Amino acid sequence: MSDVEPPTPSLWGRIVGFGGLPLLSMVTPLLVMPLLARRVDPAGWASIGAGEALGALFGLVISYGWHSIGPARVPPLTTDAARATLYRESLVVRLTLAAAVLPVLGVVAWVTARDGWQVMTLLMALSTATVPLSLSWFAVGSGRADHIALYETFPRVGAAAVSAAVMVATGWLYVYPILATVVPLVGMTLFSIRLLHASPGPWPPLRSVGTLLRRDVVPALNELAAGGYAALPLPLVNQVAAADVSAAYASADKLYRYGLFVPGALANIFQRWVIEAGPEHIGARLRRALRYHALLGVLGLVILTAAGPLASALLFGEAVVAAREICFVLGLAFAVNAVRTGITRLVLFPAGRVAVILRSTLLGGVSGSVLVAVLAVTVGPVGAAAGLFASEVVMAGLLLTATREVLASHREGAGQPGRDRA
Repeated sequence: MSDVEPPTPSLWGRIVGFGGLPLLSMVTPLLVMPLLARRVDPAGWASIGAGEALGALFGLVISYGWHSIGPARVPPLTTDAARATLYRESLVVRLTLAAAVLPVLGVVAWVTARDGWQVMTLLMALSTATVPLSLSWFAVGSGRADHIALYETFPRVGAAAVSAAVMVATGWLYVYPILATVVPLVGMTLFSIRLLHASPGPWPPLRSVGTLLRRDVVPALNELAAGGYAALPLPLVNQVAAADVSAAYASADKLYRYGLFVPGALANIFQRWVIEAGPEHIGARLRRALRYHALLGVLGLVILTAAGPLASALLFGEAVVAAREICFVLGLAFAVNAVRTGITRLVLFPAGRVAVILRSTLLGGVSGSVLVAVLAVTVGPVGAAAGLFASEVVMAGLLLTATREVLASHREGAGQPGRDRA
């Protein structure tokens, strides 16, 4: 069976394959973080969190929109050769950007770290900045959850387990960020060799990189603006607050960031499922998927508010317990983000409404970044979290009109609303 004709899983099969596997891969650090948190002081814990946040920010540049728009580009391609060409384009773009921005990240991470934690902060930043080199966008678009399992999830879990064992046995902390960087890159390389060897073809010349960058500048700017403001609070708090306060915020921020993987995984579940629907059912499937995203948002708010402090104490230690008020505000931000992720990934991007997405993201991201910076300095950690929430509200609010229009067009295109029985 070719890669173009994968088996068609049920919705529950998609939940396990395209939601559960990437989610398991992303939360695998929870195998290691409890050990790490108990082997560093508050200054180290805050610096580690700041490094991860900076890596996530620079990783958005490397991703260049491929993880948002890439999955929808795969299904229309009907041959393995065409899909391999698309994959080559993504590699050329992302590797070129990685070569350009990773040295800058190294300098920023080193300067941001607290004294004595520069190397660890740098390594943690690299471990998160290289995540966007992942093959998951292509696997989701191809309907191949087994590729995610084989080349990403299992290697990440194995690397985390080895890291935990080494830290317990030797106390050497650097093993975790090193393996968290190297092992996924090895998996991505092996997958790329397999895919491209099976469908040989020319690589895009370097002179075409500029054309490819211009083609995808809108989704790239959207991802950068949407994620950039979210990466700012922790590094800012690390600079303006005492070490113990920064460490407590880092614990809440870490729970929030682990939670943010879930809306993305849920969108992965529904992305191809929605695309496969005929005109009669696509509107019903979209509304059903958005209801799940809204339910996820409410559930995340309740869990983070009610269990965040206890979870942070159990995971990271009593010395760096997350404050409940910060967990509540970040929970509000999570609830809005869950809905916004469903709207952008499932409704507006596939409908070609990229301009409204970019406009909302830029306005929300810029205003949010300013609010985060001002409130972090004037109010403190709660203010930084409030700026994050305000930015999410602005971005989501600016998308509502376009979302209603797209959903209404699907209803009219079907002739009648109808129930999706798929």
